[in-house]
Amino acid sequence: MKKETLLITGANGFIGSNICNFFNEKFKIICISRNPPKLNYLWYEFKNSDINNIEYIFKMHHPEYVIHAAAIAHKNKAYLKRNNFKTIIDINVNYTKSLSQLCKLYNSKRFIYLSSIGVYKLNNGESFLDENSEINPKNIYGITKYKSEKIILGNLSKSKTNFTIFRLPIVYGKKCPGNIFKLIKLVDSNLPLPFGNFTKKRSMLSINNLVSAIDFSIKSVKTRDKIYLLSDKELISTRELILLMKKVRNKKLLLFPLPKLVIKLLKN
Repeated sequence: MKKETLLITGANGFIGSNICNFFNEKFKIICISRNPPKLNYLWYEFKNSDINNIEYIFKMHHPEYVIHAAAIAHKNKAYLKRNNFKTIIDINVNYTKSLSQLCKLYNSKRFIYLSSIGVYKLNNGESFLDENSEINPKNIYGITKYKSEKIILGNLSKSKTNFTIFRLPIVYGKKCPGNIFKLIKLVDSNLPLPFGNFTKKRSMLSINNLVSAIDFSIKSVKTRDKIYLLSDKELISTRELILLMKKVRNKKLLLFPLPKLVIKLLKN
């Protein structure tokens, strides 16, 4: 039986590479990224978001499913000063526009878009957030993600291509980048850590739960043209997370609290 084709953007990133590995046996995998994936998948280099530079892939392969995981994620102010906002808009918005238009043109079955919890007014993983919570992104990442969501709805609503949008919190797993990796390194250092009163709970999402949700959405008609806020069942604080890492990695470290005034100054 001939395998259906699954196109994955951002295939060399943490999330994209895990998606590739999960679906390797189920689909013919096509990857788009700036650099080739570590495993031997059919790969096309991403050059820019212009639809004319992407359409040839759809003409050749007619992918039934597209998972759009590519994005320029959270960046600090120093990064934003060094880089033109045009680059961020191009990757986070225009790329989505081109892909959704091509899905519609070539009658792909499903377009799955990985958005962010950052589209909401409250971006700290509060337990009362749900799909109907107020939308009010506060940074360029959240703003561009929400713009992409609106583009998808505009391009694919009432078309032959169904969409599913997943709004994600921090995604963690083996060899994950970002703050989780930094915390692991801190735990491994055995140094005393000033996170004793970092008890505010927030949402997180296991990479295994994410790929399982994507797998379910591909199979289910109930997820057609729907938007979901994904997270693990349990909320967790930074303090609890460090204590779990300490236990799993068999480390002896001391957690101590910082005065609230110091925390406020650091945040500012």
